[in-house]
Amino acid sequence: RAPGRDVVLRLALVLKLDPEETQRLLRTACRGALYPRVRRDAVFIFAMQQGLSLFDTNELLCSLEEPPLL
Repeated sequence: RAPGRDVVLRLALVLKLDPEETQRLLRTACRGALYPRVRRDAVFIFAMQQGLSLFDTNELLCSLEEPPLL
């Protein structure tokens, strides 16, 4: 069974992938690429560039009133 997009993003954060590696992982999983003009996607790109943990990224998502990963 193919993982959902949020599962792939959680995996990318746990593995500390950079945005380029995450894009590759999303393509491999046949999920939509991160698009910086989408607010939630921009949060993920920022989190990966800053090396934020899954927990910290979730907190950031919640603070911006975006759906959390967990």
